[in-house]
Order: sequence, then C-alpha cells, then structure tokens
Amino acid sequence: MDQELNKFPPGGWHETLASLLDSIADKFIAAGRSAQQANEDAVLAVQGITDVYQGCMLYIPIEKNTRAAMRNRQMHAEFNGTNVKELALKYGCSIAHVYRVIRRHDALQQARRGNSNE
Repeated sequence: MDQELNKFPPGGWHETLASLLDSIADKFIAAGRSAQQANEDAVLAVQGITDVYQGCMLYIPIEKNTRAAMRNRQMHAEFNGTNVKELALKYGCSIAHVYRVIRRHDALQQARRGNSNE
C-alpha cells in the first residue's frame, strides 16, 4: 500500500491529501470496512478528487450545512408526491419544511436544466 501511495501524485502525497486520505479511510473503517479495503478505497476517492479539483481552491462547507444539504437532497429523492407526512416524521421536521425543501430542489434542478440549454 505504501508503494501505491508514493506513486500518486508523483513525488509523494501533499500533506493535505494525506490528511484527506486518512480521514476518508477512518470513515470507511467506521462504516465496517476492513482497514486494507478502507485504505484502498480512500486512495481511489482521493485520486478522484484530485482528478477533478487539482490546482483549484476547494471550499468545504461547515459540517452542519453539509449534513442538512445531504438530508434535503435525500428527502427530495424520496419524495413521491404523497409521502410528505412520512418524510417529515422520518427526517424530524415539519410538513411545511418538507414542501420548502421540495420547492427549492425543484427550482435548482429547473435552473440547472435552463443553464445547460444555453
């Protein structure tokens, strides 16, 4: 595994990437993967991140906001038009909040489609 880490990127890992790798591997281990599998998957994840974002400044939002955004995205994905009460119970929020999340995500998707058509 150490030889593989030294191959990417050439010249070894930047301190930030090494820290990111450790954090991702720790999350995989906490989710039940073996240490070896977690480390192999973390290498792939960091390679994917660097493929897309190398040379860029990358802002990571505050965890609370990130978790809320992920929850809202999941809520929108699960919405079927008739399960508002169930989603409110599942996610511990009001029915009005579920509708607000759905409206916002619908508007974002519509804006993205509109921007891709230009």
